[in-house]
Amino acid sequence: MEYFYSLIRRTKKMLNSIIPRDSALGVVLRRLYDSVCYPYHICVGAVVRMRLNRAVKPLVDDIDILNARIAHIKASAESESSPKSFYIIRRESKAGLFSFVHTSFAHVIYALAKGMIPIVDMQNYLSPYLEDDKLGKENAWEYYFKQPCRYGLDDTGRNVRYSSLHFWQSLLPLLILQSRDKRYSEFFELWSEVYRNFFALSDDASQYIEEEYKRLIKPDMRVIGVYCRGTDYVKMRPRDHPAQPNVQDVIGKVNEVMQEWNCDFIYITTEERKTVELFEKAFPGKVLYANQMFYDDIDYDYGSNFITGVNFDRENDTYLKGLQYLSSVIIFSRCTSAVISLCGGSVSAMYINGGKYENTYIFDLGLYP
Repeated sequence: MEYFYSLIRRTKKMLNSIIPRDSALGVVLRRLYDSVCYPYHICVGAVVRMRLNRAVKPLVDDIDILNARIAHIKASAESESSPKSFYIIRRESKAGLFSFVHTSFAHVIYALAKGMIPIVDMQNYLSPYLEDDKLGKENAWEYYFKQPCRYGLDDTGRNVRYSSLHFWQSLLPLLILQSRDKRYSEFFELWSEVYRNFFALSDDASQYIEEEYKRLIKPDMRVIGVYCRGTDYVKMRPRDHPAQPNVQDVIGKVNEVMQEWNCDFIYITTEERKTVELFEKAFPGKVLYANQMFYDDIDYDYGSNFITGVNFDRENDTYLKGLQYLSSVIIFSRCTSAVISLCGGSVSAMYINGGKYENTYIFDLGLYP
């Protein structure tokens, strides 16, 4: 079943690269996929998710069980004599970096449930963070994070299992907030624990982020972190994803709480220069933002393409886009308080923060239809 699905997906990609999507033949092929292959994809995904959710339920329901499994896997990984089994986490997607992090979260918990050592493979599958000529040679995950248990793809023996390539959503932080699960605060406790134990930054990423943080935020500065998505997210309005607020509404909320929360500066996380400029106009001399490229500086059709497909004219652009995105989220997670529009990066910052924000305001505007 999984093999057939993978074959369909790869064939579709190959045809898309040859036949223009807006051509007559391209339209026919898309309709064929939507009517025949997509329902099959949905059914396979449902079966996979049911199996995974059943396996992780005890860990998700009881953090003490989760912590016991974490201790067991860490002890197994550190022991030279204990037998080891490995779980390779795979995904092939055009999604952003923290979407890959969320997928890995769920699969790390599954590995814990099954007593396996997780390893993230962004080496053998296409992603926006790996150059084509490095496919199969370098693991893009290790550009940004250390492996969960410090074992890499070259360290495995024969006892190896591979994750499904299906995008497993049920445990993803953003999906829990979308569902308005009343236990979402418990889930943040769970994600914070998993992140702390298995998602250490790579040495290079950590050094870069520390330098950026010290450049922007000085000791004793009280800073409101503000997260605003734009570009592809706002124009494409992806179905069942959180609706985004108008920038002026976010500015109004920050203006309302800034004095109440006793903050003097604003750290803005956004991919649009125009959003930064609007904040600078509203709060002159108080706006901070990370070193990054802005996606609205170049001509690109954000109404039908993801920003992960954008390339900037600079050396190591693929690597730097991921690094600067990671840096912006980590710095956001270290702010005093936060005004948040829901998306993958902002929710990641909330569990990375681990409940240390003094105050938070979340724009809860429902989901795009």
